[in-house]
Parts: sequence; C-alpha cells; structure tokens
Amino acid sequence: MRVRSLLPLPLALAACSTPEPQRPPAPTAAVGRAADGTQTTPVNQTLPPHGIYQDLPGMRPQVLALSRDGRRLYTAGKTSELAVLDAATGAVVQKVPLPAEKQAVPPGEQSPMELEPDKDGQVSYTGLALSPDGRTIWLSNVRGSLKVFAVGADGTVTPSHTIALPPANAPRRKAEIPSGLAVAADGSRLYVCGNLSNQLLELDARSGAVLRSFPVGVAPFDVVLTGGRAFVSNQGGRRPGAGDLTGPAGRGTVVRADARGIATEGSVSVFDLDSGLLVAETRTGLHASDLAVSPDGRFPSPAPTPAATRSRCSIATAASSTRSGRAAGRTTCCRPRRTRCASRPTANGSTPATAR
Repeated sequence: MRVRSLLPLPLALAACSTPEPQRPPAPTAAVGRAADGTQTTPVNQTLPPHGIYQDLPGMRPQVLALSRDGRRLYTAGKTSELAVLDAATGAVVQKVPLPAEKQAVPPGEQSPMELEPDKDGQVSYTGLALSPDGRTIWLSNVRGSLKVFAVGADGTVTPSHTIALPPANAPRRKAEIPSGLAVAADGSRLYVCGNLSNQLLELDARSGAVLRSFPVGVAPFDVVLTGGRAFVSNQGGRRPGAGDLTGPAGRGTVVRADARGIATEGSVSVFDLDSGLLVAETRTGLHASDLAVSPDGRFPSPAPTPAATRSRCSIATAASSTRSGRAAGRTTCCRPRRTRCASRPTANGSTPATAR
C-alpha cells in the first residue's frame, strides 16, 4: 500500500503566506545638480563630482582644447563665440566673438573699415586646433569657413580673420561643412575635413590657400597626423561603388546602406603626406568619429557609436584591429561586433591627392 507524506497544515499555510521580496524605494532626488555637486540623471544614476563644474549657459560646448602652456582651456558650442577658461579654476576668462565672415585677412592688413563680429556663425560638429607655438587658434565654422584667432603673449585671445573654404557644391547645399582640424608639426600646413564634399583639404596655414585635396570616405569627421600620414575618420564609411545599395547621407549625398537605408559601416582613410597617395581605407565600427593617437604615436584610434566596436589603426602596417583581435596583413577590415575581420592587401597606386 502506497503511503503519502503530507505537510502539517500550519506549515503549509506558512509556506503559502511568505511575502514577496520588496523592491527598495526609488530615489527621490531631483534630476540635475545638487548642492553638494552630485548630478542625478533621469534614470536615477548619481554621478559624484570629479573636479570643477563650470556652467556655460546656452553654449552646449562641443569642442575643447588646452593652451600650449596648460593655463587656458578653449571651448565653443551653440553660441557665436570662443570661450576661454582658466584651466586651474574653471573660471571664464574671456568670451571672444567670432571674426566677421568678410574679414579675409588679419586686422591691419586690409582697409580700416571696421567689420562687425559674425553673430550667425558657430562651431561645426567638431574642429578646434592650435598652432605649435600656441599663438593661433582655428575653429571650424558650420557656415563653410574657418575662424582664426590670435593669442597674445599674455594669453589674451582676439578675433583675427576668416578663411573661406571652397564650396562643396552638394545637391542641396553649396557651402562646405568643415569639421576636424589638424596642424602640421612645423605649423606650415592646416588640414581640414570637408564633411560635405568628402575631402581632406590641405591649406597653407598662414594664407589659407588650398594646396592639395585628398578624396576620402563619406562624411569625414576628424583627422590626426602621425608618422608622416594623415588619418581621417569617415562617419559614413567608404564611398559607394557601382551596384552598392545606398541611402541618404544628408544634403543630397549618399552612403552605403542596408535595406532599411541605414549606414552599414564607418571607415578610416590613410594618406601618405609625401606622395599624396591613399595607403589604406580601413573599415571600422559604425560612425567612426573622434580620433586619438596613442602616446607613442603608433596607433590612431577612432571612436565609434556606443553600439559599435572600437578599432585601432597601426602606423606601421596601415591596418586596423579591434580591442579583442589582432591586425593581420596590410589592411584589416574591422566590422561591427560579432563579425569576423577579414584581411586583404592594399592596392598599389591608389587614388592620389589632387594639387590645387
């Protein structure tokens, strides 16, 4: 005969009445900055202060550069000015208006007619650079020019002049959209990403004359110089080829895209500055943007969107590797996360730069 084992009734009732675990109460701190300096985000994250906060009302800063002597910070955003901050205290030292759009040469080198500051210009997606001696500042203006500032011996910044850039002549916008900037080590050349024309422009740093242009990928964002080469991050990846599926990239330009019309890659274009030849066109994660060079100058690294894999390019091999992989061969195509990297040799005699 089968014997059934039953729990005593009091124990069974106790088991059924055990309360559900309770969630801790949600934080009730107001979103924003508290009196002690902590910041609370809309998703209840608390960010403790690390350093000094400096409010810049209305600016929404997008670019940042440190003066050569380390005493000043330069920044700009959605206002028509360059802000100068004390690097030690964070205090705003100056708010410098943008030079007039028609001020083509430094003050004193043209007619004495006084020109009003440019009240419509503002910094582009990115683009702020200093000369090696720290006496000149260049700022990419979204309206299609570069704003130039002079730095005095005492650190005072004054508006100097505006460098007009060649028109991009895109289907729905004539003016260029300059973005990333880089200055040659000797200060003689200035390199400008033409975000709309898909070019890297080499300018005479003093006169602003265009010396050469390099055809890069779609929507170039940033540029760094190291090892005799220029590395340009392309948010839209390589230029579309015949038969490629494309989608809109803005102002009538196109980008390689998937069936949904969304860009499928980012890339880095690498040019040898002596020969002007394209050394490599390296695929990266989506929307390659800011570039940084390792302290030893060997590895430029583009920053993609958070969902993409960060890549690292090698100066010696003009290759790219992901954080979890190793470069192989001359050019390694690094795809977004969960895909393999395929290696292929670089073609000889690639597209050269065009002299102006």
